[in-house]
Amino acid sequence: MGYKIYKAIQDKQQSILSRWVPAALGDFCHNEPLTVHRGKDRFSDPLGYAIASNAEAILQWLINDEPDTDLGKPLEAICRIKAVQDYRPSESLHFIFDLKTIIRECLAEEIDVSQYAEELWEVDRRIDDMALMAFDLFGACRNQIYQLQAEEIKRMYGRGLG
Repeated sequence: MGYKIYKAIQDKQQSILSRWVPAALGDFCHNEPLTVHRGKDRFSDPLGYAIASNAEAILQWLINDEPDTDLGKPLEAICRIKAVQDYRPSESLHFIFDLKTIIRECLAEEIDVSQYAEELWEVDRRIDDMALMAFDLFGACRNQIYQLQAEEIKRMYGRGLG
């Protein structure tokens, strides 16, 4: 952790997660009547749990500032969930960009964010890199869904056509 900003983000980790997880849940959060228990239990709310635990892993990746930490697994898990929705990729993955604003708002509650202006550029760059990776993963997941649908149509209607 070469930058002081990562320590500040780590100190506000729970506050950041409490705002970012609902952003990541998106419409799942608004369409579910039992939103009180979101993310608490993998059996009573597997969707909320999956998004909350993977969002936490992603934030840990950001805080650790280490290239060795594997970002792919938690990011892919969320992308798989988002890919089955009927939203455009920009709508499904907007929560990643929301992280920039959420971090700034949470840090601004206690410190002068302008003192970290240069370091925040590095955080923003890493979030942008994460977003690029997420779009690749999301596209691959959507492609897999379309391939499965095409195979099912072939199986049902065109047994010898392809």
